[in-house]
Amino acid sequence: MNRNYVRLCGIAAILLAPPAHAQTHSVPDEAPMVLENRSGVKWELQRTPAGWVLGTLSLHGKPLEQAATKGLLVMRNVKSGEVRWLAASQGGKVDALTARLSGRQEIDGANLSWTMDVGPHDELPAVSFTPKWSVDIPVRWLLI
Repeated sequence: MNRNYVRLCGIAAILLAPPAHAQTHSVPDEAPMVLENRSGVKWELQRTPAGWVLGTLSLHGKPLEQAATKGLLVMRNVKSGEVRWLAASQGGKVDALTARLSGRQEIDGANLSWTMDVGPHDELPAVSFTPKWSVDIPVRWLLI
């Protein structure tokens, strides 16, 4: 199976992390939360001092990219272009293939609350993540 097929199946979304040279070097502070399917997809979500981050996505034991350690959600200010990574303060497994992570941050005076369900597809070499969020006042930030 070639890498382009894997990306088309949904793994590309995880690869939106900045290049390795732009990553911070957060060190995991506890064991990763591991989600693995029968197609050889393994997702190791890491817990750093900042919170839960994307971590490492592997296919058949080979990491697809360097671990993403800046956060879980990426937001961009539509006016300034500033980009912010948000790490999850809470996380846990829903079932063998799904983790639910959540966080709450203040962004420009607004309270952002969010959850994200992540995990590999049960049988395909693909992953999904489904974010849900709310803010208490309008903001100029987009989830990217």
